[in-house]
Amino acid sequence: MPAHYPVLPSLWRNIQPETVYQMRDARKVSFSRKQVRLGSRQDARGKHIQVIETGDVLPAGHQGLVPSELAGYDRKTKVLGQGGNRRYHGYFTEDGTLHFPGVVAGH
Repeated sequence: MPAHYPVLPSLWRNIQPETVYQMRDARKVSFSRKQVRLGSRQDARGKHIQVIETGDVLPAGHQGLVPSELAGYDRKTKVLGQGGNRRYHGYFTEDGTLHFPGVVAGH
């Protein structure tokens, strides 16, 4: 029987660090305490959470998850417009959970 995880909240203030959440398409995601603090401070409207929910997209002209260029990281968030000057980088854990440890970079 598959495990059930809580649904990913739409705002950083409602995310519990190190908790595995289920996205709409059944993928799993988790966030470190550092990532939750960064998101709460830098992304109060939750745009990065929305693009995580969107999932993988083509890099040009789309919002969502795109490949990360940082060694050891698999995906990064891509937000267009206001709030898009930061990218949160994440990696897949052994069980397939996309984990965001609190690594942020400009684009």
